[in-house]
Amino acid sequence: AIARIGDVDTQFSHLSMIYVDQAGKAFVVESLIEEGAIINTLDYALEHGLGRAVVYRHKDAALAARAAELIHAHVTKSRNGEAPHIYYDFTMVPSGYKELFCSKLVRLAFEMASEGAVVLPSYPTRFDMRNRDFIDRIGVKAIETFAPGDIELEPAFDLVAEWQDYRVTSRLRLQDLIMTKLFAWMEEHDYRFKEDMLVRVVGLFGRLASHLSERVKTFIADVVPKVPDNMTRRTIAAVAMLHRTAQPLLDELTMAETSRIRDTGRPLHAKDVFAHLERRRSELGRTIGYLVTNTPGP
Repeated sequence: AIARIGDVDTQFSHLSMIYVDQAGKAFVVESLIEEGAIINTLDYALEHGLGRAVVYRHKDAALAARAAELIHAHVTKSRNGEAPHIYYDFTMVPSGYKELFCSKLVRLAFEMASEGAVVLPSYPTRFDMRNRDFIDRIGVKAIETFAPGDIELEPAFDLVAEWQDYRVTSRLRLQDLIMTKLFAWMEEHDYRFKEDMLVRVVGLFGRLASHLSERVKTFIADVVPKVPDNMTRRTIAAVAMLHRTAQPLLDELTMAETSRIRDTGRPLHAKDVFAHLERRRSELGRTIGYLVTNTPGP
């Protein structure tokens, strides 16, 4: 969703740093909602559900290497107990580094390596929407932020590699188009999320689960998604409502696209996807999943 809630739609919802040690082994240093700042091997990261990825490299190779080394050391200390744990930053405020969202970790890396001379991004994403219901629910406080897609506009970075898994890119594309429409409806028709008892229970149980030990959280993660200590009940509920609202639309579009490919050999065009979604909004009226509006109109 993060790729679609700013003032400009982008294609990427996550950003991380790659660190290569002296033995040539590559690691991903990143900040995840469920873990906070964490380090995994590159092999591990690539095996866990990636549908598309790009590699950007700073033109100053020495600066890039130092940024990777410093952020790797910084996060290592937070993971081995030498420094406090670094939680995920739901506020999306780019300043202050006690907590980190994914792009903010990259910002910190280059700020440390350049001794403050390089401060990302050059062209920040803005949250200028009138209807802030969803972003308020997930804890966003920022008006301007460093979104993952902002790295595409950085003049000091070059795109050096791109990879896609065509087995899953069709689904990712449909998900992106659905998110574009859902957020557009929130802004244009004042749709807002409305909790029911099931969502309240999910939110409450998620909060209770966050107080369990890391070992127990990992053990039950297939049943109860891993919830960090700093994730509020309201945020858990908002994420659940967004998923439950989008999933039926995704199922419908997946069937329609499968039929289109079978008949023509081509996937649905974006305009066909949007037309389908607008028809469904017209049919469903003022309640679309957990989204509700009191605004009259087509």
